[in-house]
Amino acid sequence: GVYVVDVTNHAAPVQLQYVTYPNAQYCHQAWPSPDMQYLYVDDELDDQNLGINSVTRVMSLANPMAPVYTGTFSNGGTTTDHNQYTKGNLIYQANYRSGLRVKSTSNPGTPTAPVETAYFDTWPEDNTNQFNGLWNIYPYFRFQGYSITPVDRPWKIVTLENRYIRVLVAPEIGGKVLGAYEKS
Repeated sequence: GVYVVDVTNHAAPVQLQYVTYPNAQYCHQAWPSPDMQYLYVDDELDDQNLGINSVTRVMSLANPMAPVYTGTFSNGGTTTDHNQYTKGNLIYQANYRSGLRVKSTSNPGTPTAPVETAYFDTWPEDNTNQFNGLWNIYPYFRFQGYSITPVDRPWKIVTLENRYIRVLVAPEIGGKVLGAYEKS
């Protein structure tokens, strides 16, 4: 399940709420929508323990002191869902052996029923339910710092594009999202 914790006093966090969901096994990671109205939850062990593959739970945060489980969505795959983050109206998901999934929460899609708009398979050998492949996809990097020694080398950039979105990914540096552009 999900714990709601008040960390106003960092030295003495206070648990405010505990919310569970059907078939909870191991709530591995959760991330809020940019407007803080929804929480997207990954359960890393429901895949292997219960055969519930690539399912994301959605909780309403309309009242943050009392989150409400509202349902699920899935990419329909057979791999383990891992980490996901939101940026704008997009959800970036790392799904181990099935790779990067990008979902839109608007036009098309909704916050509780997002539509997959981009996909990149980072483990083309198979889509089995294992703990290797794409572990994370973090779309918030903005500044890498300075170096006094320049590195002159070509970098591979993967462009994922469809009629809704264009995403630039650097697979050699952990699948870092260099940019995402909504086309609507």
